[in-house]
Amino acid sequence: IEEEIPGASVSITAATGDHGADLIVDIDGLRIAIQAKYYQAAVGNSAVQEAFSGKGYYGADAAMVVCNSSYTRHAHLLATKLGVLLATT
Repeated sequence: IEEEIPGASVSITAATGDHGADLIVDIDGLRIAIQAKYYQAAVGNSAVQEAFSGKGYYGADAAMVVCNSSYTRHAHLLATKLGVLLATT
C-alpha cells in the first residue's frame, strides 16, 4: 500500500488479539481499519463485524474488509448498514 499510495503509512496489528483489524492505514489524516480474509468460500458477516469493531478500537475513520473471493448477501447487507467498505483483490 505504501508503494501504491504516496504518503500512506501501514501498521500491521498483532496476529492474535487484533481487535478486528489486521492493518491500520493512515493517509492524509484518514485512518482505515482493514480486516483481510484469504478464503476459498464467500466471506460472511463475521468479517464485517470484525472490521467495524476494529474501527472503534483503533479510532479509525473507516472500516474495510479485503478478500480474495466474494461476499455473502448478508455480508453486503450488514456492510451497507454499518458503513463498512468491501473490496476484493
